[in-house]
Amino acid sequence: MSKKRKTRSQKIIAATRRNNLSNITEILPSLSIEYPAQANHAIEPKTYAKTYAYVLQDARKTFLVISIIAALNIILFLILKLKVINLFGLVF
Repeated sequence: MSKKRKTRSQKIIAATRRNNLSNITEILPSLSIEYPAQANHAIEPKTYAKTYAYVLQDARKTFLVISIIAALNIILFLILKLKVINLFGLVF
Protein backbone atom coordinates (compact mmCIF):
# COMPACT_ATOMS: atom_id res chain seq x y z
CA MET A 1 0.00 0.00 0.00
CA SER A 2 1.18 3.46 -0.76
CA LYS A 3 1.34 6.23 1.78
CA LYS A 4 -1.43 8.77 1.84
CA ARG A 5 -0.28 12.06 0.36
CA LYS A 6 -0.28 15.10 2.57
CA THR A 7 -2.56 17.98 1.71
CA ARG A 8 -1.25 21.51 1.40
CA SER A 9 -2.66 22.51 4.77
CA GLN A 10 -0.99 19.49 6.44
CA LYS A 11 2.34 20.47 4.86
CA ILE A 12 1.99 24.05 6.12
CA ILE A 13 1.16 22.84 9.63
CA ALA A 14 4.18 20.51 9.62
CA ALA A 15 6.46 23.34 8.45
CA THR A 16 5.27 25.68 11.21
CA ARG A 17 5.77 22.89 13.76
CA ARG A 18 9.35 22.41 12.56
CA ASN A 19 9.98 26.15 12.76
CA ASN A 20 8.60 26.33 16.27
CA LEU A 21 10.78 23.41 17.35
CA SER A 22 13.89 25.06 15.94
CA ASN A 23 13.02 28.27 17.81
CA ILE A 24 12.61 26.33 21.03
CA THR A 25 15.93 24.52 20.61
CA GLU A 26 17.62 27.90 20.11
CA ILE A 27 16.09 29.25 23.32
CA LEU A 28 16.70 26.20 25.52
CA PRO A 29 20.54 26.22 25.52
CA SER A 30 20.50 29.78 26.83
CA LEU A 31 18.54 28.67 29.90
CA SER A 32 20.65 27.39 32.72
CA ILE A 33 19.04 25.09 35.23
CA GLU A 34 20.82 24.24 38.44
CA TYR A 35 20.04 20.92 39.99
CA PRO A 36 20.35 20.38 43.74
CA ALA A 37 23.26 18.28 44.95
CA GLN A 38 22.29 14.66 45.28
CA ALA A 39 23.28 12.41 48.12
CA ASN A 40 25.83 9.73 47.37
CA HIS A 41 23.68 6.83 48.52
CA ALA A 42 22.57 4.18 46.08
CA ILE A 43 19.00 4.11 44.97
CA GLU A 44 17.29 1.00 46.24
CA PRO A 45 14.55 -0.53 44.09
CA LYS A 46 11.17 -0.47 45.71
CA THR A 47 9.68 -3.86 46.36
CA TYR A 48 5.97 -4.20 46.62
CA ALA A 49 4.27 -7.03 48.40
CA LYS A 50 2.16 -8.80 45.85
CA THR A 51 -1.23 -9.45 47.33
CA TYR A 52 -3.76 -11.35 45.32
CA ALA A 53 -6.83 -10.72 47.44
CA TYR A 54 -9.04 -10.47 44.37
CA VAL A 55 -8.21 -14.06 43.39
CA LEU A 56 -10.04 -15.49 46.38
CA GLN A 57 -13.12 -13.39 45.61
CA ASP A 58 -13.05 -14.42 41.95
CA ALA A 59 -12.63 -18.08 42.92
CA ARG A 60 -15.65 -17.86 45.23
CA LYS A 61 -17.81 -16.30 42.53
CA THR A 62 -16.67 -18.87 39.97
CA PHE A 63 -17.35 -21.76 42.37
CA LEU A 64 -20.80 -20.34 43.11
CA VAL A 65 -21.74 -20.01 39.44
CA ILE A 66 -20.42 -23.47 38.54
CA SER A 67 -22.21 -25.10 41.50
CA ILE A 68 -25.51 -23.42 40.57
CA ILE A 69 -25.21 -24.61 36.98
CA ALA A 70 -24.35 -28.16 38.10
CA ALA A 71 -27.26 -28.20 40.58
CA LEU A 72 -29.71 -27.03 37.92
CA ASN A 73 -28.45 -29.73 35.54
CA ILE A 74 -28.91 -32.43 38.17
CA ILE A 75 -32.39 -31.17 39.10
CA LEU A 76 -33.44 -31.02 35.44
CA PHE A 77 -32.07 -34.54 34.88
CA LEU A 78 -34.02 -35.91 37.88
CA ILE A 79 -37.22 -34.18 36.78
CA LEU A 80 -36.90 -35.70 33.32
CA LYS A 81 -35.83 -39.09 34.72
CA LEU A 82 -38.86 -39.34 37.02
CA LYS A 83 -41.07 -38.25 34.10
CA VAL A 84 -42.55 -35.35 36.04
CA ILE A 85 -42.24 -33.25 32.90
CA ASN A 86 -42.06 -34.59 29.37
CA LEU A 87 -40.10 -32.26 27.11
CA PHE A 88 -40.26 -33.01 23.41
CA GLY A 89 -40.55 -36.75 24.06
CA LEU A 90 -37.10 -37.05 25.63
CA VAL A 91 -36.58 -40.32 27.48
CA PHE A 92 -33.81 -40.85 30.05
